[in-house]
Amino acid sequence: MEKVCESYENQKIYKILWHHSHNLGDYDKYIFVGPRSDDIKDILTELEKKGSLGSANKKRLNKEIPFYDRIFGDTSTNKTYFIYHYIDDNTNIGHLQENICYLIGIKHGLSSSNQAKLLPRFQYLWYQSKNINLDYYLELLNQVFINTKELKSVDFFERMENIMMLNKKELGSLILKLLPKKYEKVSDISFLKKEIFSYNDLFSNEELKHLFNNSFISLSNLNKIIFENSLITFTKYVNPLMTLNKEYELDMNYMDNCEIQKSRLLNYFGKIMNNQIEMIVYDDFKDKMSTKFLKYYFPQKHVKKLEEIENVDFVNDSFHVREKYVIKYPSNFKNKLNKFIQVEECLIKTLDFRLNSEYNENDMNNNEMLFIFNKLRTYYDLPLIRINYNNNIDKKYKLNKYFVEDKGKNIILSLMNRKEIKFSTTDKSYIH
Repeated sequence: MEKVCESYENQKIYKILWHHSHNLGDYDKYIFVGPRSDDIKDILTELEKKGSLGSANKKRLNKEIPFYDRIFGDTSTNKTYFIYHYIDDNTNIGHLQENICYLIGIKHGLSSSNQAKLLPRFQYLWYQSKNINLDYYLELLNQVFINTKELKSVDFFERMENIMMLNKKELGSLILKLLPKKYEKVSDISFLKKEIFSYNDLFSNEELKHLFNNSFISLSNLNKIIFENSLITFTKYVNPLMTLNKEYELDMNYMDNCEIQKSRLLNYFGKIMNNQIEMIVYDDFKDKMSTKFLKYYFPQKHVKKLEEIENVDFVNDSFHVREKYVIKYPSNFKNKLNKFIQVEECLIKTLDFRLNSEYNENDMNNNEMLFIFNKLRTYYDLPLIRINYNNNIDKKYKLNKYFVEDKGKNIILSLMNRKEIKFSTTDKSYIH
């Protein structure tokens, strides 16, 4: 039987590294592989426990997740965990933080008190970018030249270090790595030899574009400073591990705008290097950072409104409301409904209700069908809902906006034109 989930095989697999100290090897890795069949879960459990697989399981897993070893990266024993849920590009940061709290709590069977240490206001998330959008590039460029059109070399690289967390010498090594065809050695890089840097000259500078495209970006925090009676977004010391290892000091007055940041989508700034997100939590670093930096990275820890509202029950309830389907319908619909839900190895990917179908004869009338259809909601992983009624003469569709924008017209048309197939009678325990 054709798998309806074949169109979803390219769903990104994100990784979250939970760092417990500024020692770069002291972390746990959580790989969000999405829903998987029991046999694949068994293989991934073996990988969690042993850190490696036998040849047969390697082959089976590589068929399920092509190039899994490259996607997963290091899978060291007792520090790699698989989460059977996807992180969607179109989720916002606030919901991502709630999902992290809930799913890691479930993975380890954490008590409420331990799960509470993972509440969103106790998390700080960041990543290394792979490519940033033009708006953010200009935002960074404007920050460097915030009060001038020209800068002396020493001032330019001092301001660059706020963003890149690299000094002039380290920036040269990075440029050499990013542009190996252009430069053979650091001394060849004319960009480093400039005495004066001009805003207009750097607007389309190749070296600066590559540097900013590989900068660190904070997911959970947004800071602004007051400049000429205006609030200006200001990026500084995004990577807390480098902050500690380089012993930076915080010498700026700022205002945090975390609520704005949490409403943004995961892909707001651009692409994420290796689909890898870094995380620290307050409890791990409360004795490792100065009070200034703790307030900088965890600005919402002591917000009274959040202390009253944001708790484990709130996060868990939010996850279930957002991620689970709860369809309320008259009790006599239940047996009818269960007959016509298609379940595949990859769990539910389509709901297709039909009247007078050659494969499924049922006694639902048009009003009952329309009632159910109106109750269903599309998601990125359930992008198309179709109803056929009036003896298959009339059809209605619901499409997920973000899936359409991401996949394009051809994928949508192929889903809409999919031929009817016999429904499976496999286990329906995944249906909520």
